[in-house]
Amino acid sequence: TFRVEIPIPLDSPGLGIELLELEGGREDGLGIVIVNDLVPGGNAQRALDEKTAAQETIMYGDSISAAELILRRSGSTAE
Repeated sequence: TFRVEIPIPLDSPGLGIELLELEGGREDGLGIVIVNDLVPGGNAQRALDEKTAAQETIMYGDSISAAELILRRSGSTAE
């Protein structure tokens, strides 16, 4: 498990991640969704292109188990 940060500018909303549902629609609400592709020019692709060696990034074949939105304005963090 690792944490990925994808900056989303106000003028370019969305993650830019194409998802593929492998398993789902079960009565318990559980399923498996994997990253099928990154949208060319999207925010996830931009984060991948700009990452440093120490940063983790999302890529084809990854599975997303949780997501969190953190709003940052003027250098501060609000959750």
